[in-house]
Amino acid sequence: GQAKKLSFDSAQLFRPKRTSTNRSQRPLKRATQRDHRYGLKNPGEHLHSPKPKTSAATNRPFGHALDEPMRRQLLALTTLAARALQPPRTRARHLRHFSVSGPVYEGDGPTIELFTKEGCTLCDDAKAVLDALRADAPHSLIAVDITDADKTELWDRYKYDIPVLAIDGVYWTKHRLTEGDARAALTEAASG
Repeated sequence: GQAKKLSFDSAQLFRPKRTSTNRSQRPLKRATQRDHRYGLKNPGEHLHSPKPKTSAATNRPFGHALDEPMRRQLLALTTLAARALQPPRTRARHLRHFSVSGPVYEGDGPTIELFTKEGCTLCDDAKAVLDALRADAPHSLIAVDITDADKTELWDRYKYDIPVLAIDGVYWTKHRLTEGDARAALTEAASG
C-alpha cells in the first residue's frame, strides 16, 4: 500500500479561531432587546419585579443603613405585641379537655385507687391485671387523674411514677403489677 497523501491548507492550520468581539455582550444585548420589546426601560428589570420603595423624607430605598435603628425598634415592638396577644404559658395538664377520674368498676371488698392520666399504657396493663382478678378477689377500682386542676399535689408527687396503686387509701405499689402480687395484696387486704 501506498499511503494516502493528506492535503490541507497551511493557512487553515494557523488561522486564529473566529470569535466575535462582542460575544460576551450577546446575552445582555438580547435581554436588552427583549426588555425594550416589553416596554421596560432599565436592562435587567423584569415584568414581575417590584419597584423599590423609597422613603419620602430621604428619597433612599427602605432598608438603607440609616433606617436600621428604626427597623430594630419596629421589630421589638411587633415582638412585644405578639407576645402580649399570646395566652400565658401553662403546663400541658391545664390544657386537658376531659378527665379520666372516676370509678372503673365497683365490687365488694377493698377499694383500689389507681393514680393515672390519659394515655398511660402501664396504667392500662395494671387495670387489665386487676380486672382479671375481679371474680377471685372482689374489689372496687377507682381511677384518679393526676392531671386534674385540683390534683396539683398528686401531680407533683406521682408525675414520673404512674401507675401508682393504693389499697383503702394506703400506698401499695407503683409501675408494673403482676397477677401474683395483686392476688396476694388483695387477699391480705380482704382478711384485714
